[in-house]
Amino acid sequence: MTGITTKISLRRSLLPNLEANSVIVIDNAPYHSVMQENIPTKSTRKAAIQAWLASKGITWSSDILKAELLSIVSNVRFQYELYQIDNLAAHTVICLPLYHCELNLIELTWSHVKDYIASNNTTFKEDEEMQLTHEAIDNITPKLWGKEVKHVLNIEE
Repeated sequence: MTGITTKISLRRSLLPNLEANSVIVIDNAPYHSVMQENIPTKSTRKAAIQAWLASKGITWSSDILKAELLSIVSNVRFQYELYQIDNLAAHTVICLPLYHCELNLIELTWSHVKDYIASNNTTFKEDEEMQLTHEAIDNITPKLWGKEVKHVLNIEE
């Protein structure tokens, strides 16, 4: 999925079905980490850095070097490091820690779906795989989800 596809999917499919004040838990896929705006880096031209600082109402002396402008940027960048996904809804967005898929309930639950398909797939045809996928998803019960939640909580402890 691309960043654009993710935004469309969230806006059309997920968000309308969430209750107020829901929590959205996401992993660290690149399309979840798209910034709202580009913050200047070493490769940014000096004039663009100056324009970015001016757009934020941050003043600088016209005779300072690019490195000094970047130093100013580094002092304020945390205020502007906002992700597009954070503004999609009036919900709390929590990012899972890097490299900890064992804390991702979707990954754990998806493994049940994949196991079901692998165990029951006899023809290896797309139609059968789609049918098995739907069956497997239908087999994800609140009890199974609760079991995985307990598993993650145990790992966190």
